[in-house]
Amino acid sequence: MQNGEITLRGWVLNEGSDEAVIYFGGNAERLEASITDFRQSFDNQAAASE
Repeated sequence: MQNGEITLRGWVLNEGSDEAVIYFGGNAERLEASITDFRQSFDNQAAASE
C-alpha cells in the first residue's frame, strides 16, 4: 500500500474474511517467521501484517 512517499509492505493471510486484524511488528521483529502462527491464531479473520 502506498500513500505519497510512504509505502507499507506486508502479508495478507486468510484473505476474504469478513473481519480483519492489522498487526505492526515491533523493533526489528521478523514477521515472516510468524506467518504460520498468525494464520492459525486468526483463522476466522484476515490478518495483514508488516
